[in-house]
Amino acid sequence: MIELKNASRENSEQSVSSLVKSWYRHMEDLPRLERIANFLASKSFLLEFPSGPVKSESELDTWVAGGKKAIAKSYHDIHQINVTENSTGYRAIANLTWEYTNQINVAAKLAVIAEFDIVKVKNNLKISYYKPHILPFNSKLSLSVANMARSGSEYSKINLPEISLKSVSDSPQKSIGSVVPIIDVPLNMLSVPAIVPGYAYHLTPSFEWKDGVTMMLVARKKDDQSATQFREELAKHLSIAREILVPQGLRGYLVIAGVDYELALLNFDSVEDQKRIWSAPQTAPANAHAASFLQGVYLGVLDL
Repeated sequence: MIELKNASRENSEQSVSSLVKSWYRHMEDLPRLERIANFLASKSFLLEFPSGPVKSESELDTWVAGGKKAIAKSYHDIHQINVTENSTGYRAIANLTWEYTNQINVAAKLAVIAEFDIVKVKNNLKISYYKPHILPFNSKLSLSVANMARSGSEYSKINLPEISLKSVSDSPQKSIGSVVPIIDVPLNMLSVPAIVPGYAYHLTPSFEWKDGVTMMLVARKKDDQSATQFREELAKHLSIAREILVPQGLRGYLVIAGVDYELALLNFDSVEDQKRIWSAPQTAPANAHAASFLQGVYLGVLDL
């Protein structure tokens, strides 16, 4: 099992982050990868992909980079690691870009949001569970943002982005300056994966945002919630809201996740259509869930 010995409690977050980074170094090197494969039969270690648990070395080879010859060409660019402590150790969410070359020598780049469970055994830390959510970058949209403060309002406590959508020729990279990377969450993915602050989640099929009416909704977490609880509830809410609103006529749904707020873009055929959907009885469960963890909701028309 991949482990870190003599981890200091005072440096727990750094220790967990170091262990996560070590995991990906193993994923990029064939001899180290074979070491991971040795643990697949262990009852104390679970490696799981969206298709199910990985139980053999051959399955691991296939998932990592399309075969052993391609493993050396696999590269993980880690942007952020969020760590929380629990009763058995730690939970870590890693946000990264995975670049690799497949068996037919075609380069690919994917966004990955990975879940780790890390247990404490005496002074050592060991990875007991790993599950990556593999998501494609949206290649048609880019979000450029400029910080602004709404002085005199509830939003003076947070920096709100000013939004513009534009077409780009290349997939967005990790967040640099005012660029927010967008991850596609396809409709057949019934639950939204772990939320990572600083990323945008595109929850509907691509279309022309300049058509129809785009509303901007901004809300922040309730004061009695932790950042972890907020991210968990936001992931649930995006799944609930999409399932309820899209069949009623929501055309576009894109959400920027902040540390303590969400900024959502919602596109409708018209303002009247938005009001109809918002007030429909079917929408009540989504509104009720939003009210359970969000406060200070702002809703306005966005000029694109």
